[in-house]
This record gives sequence, C-alpha cells and structure tokens, in this order.
Amino acid sequence: MTDSLLNKASHLAVPLGLYTAAGVVAVAQAAGQQPRALWLVGLGFAFCTGTGAYLLDRVKLRDAWADPPDRRAHPARAAFIGRHRHAVRWLIVILTITGGALGALLSWVLVAGLVAMLVGVFVYAGRPRGRRARPKDVLLAKNAFVAVGITGLASATAWSIAGGLGAWRGAALAIGHVFVRVLADSVLCDLDDAAADGAFGTETIATRFGAAGAWAVSDGLRLVMGVVMLLVPWGAWWPRMAWGVATIVSTLGLRTIRPKRVRDWVDLRLPLEAAVVAAVLVFV
Repeated sequence: MTDSLLNKASHLAVPLGLYTAAGVVAVAQAAGQQPRALWLVGLGFAFCTGTGAYLLDRVKLRDAWADPPDRRAHPARAAFIGRHRHAVRWLIVILTITGGALGALLSWVLVAGLVAMLVGVFVYAGRPRGRRARPKDVLLAKNAFVAVGITGLASATAWSIAGGLGAWRGAALAIGHVFVRVLADSVLCDLDDAAADGAFGTETIATRFGAAGAWAVSDGLRLVMGVVMLLVPWGAWWPRMAWGVATIVSTLGLRTIRPKRVRDWVDLRLPLEAAVVAAVLVFV
C-alpha cells in the first residue's frame, strides 16, 4: 500500500512540486534571508506552480498530444495518467487557481510567473515532436529551459517573500547556485528516459554520451558549485558553508548509491538538503 501511494505521488508530480518549493528555500537561505510567516505562502505558491506545470507536461491539453517517448520510458506513469486524465486536468486547474491566489498575496509578479511557467511548458513540449525539434528535443536546450524556469520562479518567490535578497553579489551567488543545481539535476534525470529519447530523436547528455557521461557532467557541475559556495566570499557565511557541504555530500552520496532509476531520488534530494540546512542554521 505504501509503495502504491508513493508511486501515485510520483505520477502526480508531488516530488517535483516539493523540488520547486525547495528551490525557493535554497535561494533564500543562500542569500542569508531569515524564515518568516510569508514563507508558507511562497512555498505553497511554488509547490502548486511546480506540480501543475509538470502535470501539464505529462497529461497535455489533448489526449492526441501525449508524448510517445514518455509513454515508452514510463509506462506505469503513462497508464495512470491516461486512466485519470480528466481528473488530472481538473487538478491542474485547481493548482493553478490556488497558486495564483497565493502568489497574489505576495506579488502580482508571481501570478505572471505562474502563467509564464504554464506557457513555457507548452512551448517546451506541449505537443509531440513534428518535423521541427522542440526545446525538449535539443541537446542542453531542454536542461537550460528547465533550469531557467525553476530558478526564475524560485528567485522571484524568494525575492517577494523577503522584499529583496540583500547585496547583489550574495543574491547572484544564491541564484547561480540553484541554477547550476537544477541544470545538473535535469541532466541526471534524463538517464531514466535515455532509451526512449534515443528512439524518438530527443538528444540529451545521456543519449549522446551514455550514462557515464550524464553522471560525470551532473556530478561535475554540482561538485564545482559546492566548492564555489565554500570558497567565494559573497553572501552570508553560515548558509553558504551549509549549502556547499550539503551539495558535495549529497552528490557523492547519490553517486555511491547509484540507483537504477534516479528521477525520484534527484527530485527529493533538494527538499531533504533544504530541510537539513534549515536545521543546521537553527543552531548557529
């Protein structure tokens, strides 16, 4: 039963909603911002937006637009989404309305960000590939698209919650830290889809250079960013140190475990790190 519930949560993009919310925490913490009551509003907004956006990518606006590579790579998820497609589309509507209401409490910029995120999903892969490649099909473009979207939303939300992110250098490091992490994570998540992507012409690091290449690029980016957080003297010292150590330790930890399917591990890693860093910062 537990496994079934966890699978359903994964199919419904709950880990990805948590990942998006954790991005807000990561930006705010690394920029030296302190927790406040509005964080709950901002995290709720990010969760609803992230979950809704990924569900839209999975269910599409029309049944005929379902992505063949996704069906081949994740048959259980595709079957679940297919059986409940109407309910999932209504869930997207509910998440969009809820996210919009929460975002409006902080800033109308976030409402615009929510709309941009949903439009971005449609541009990214709203319809199956035709004669022209979509951003989702282009080497590194798909990873950059995801990284810009999540980092932009997380940064705007953190900014709205805190009324700013402090000095520009600290803010730039905090935002850059999350961007590199999301970019690296998206490269690693492509491992689960490599066979299907290759069959349908979607180019990724995993299809071009294999699993070893994807691990090397993802881990390399994360380890470099971890060292940068430790050494570059911008922003608040303790949050920067905590995130630098968390990044390095979690990178080496997942590489040691090396699970057969990595997506859910990667999606849940950032929320776990954010919680650990928050616990550390309480005592310093």
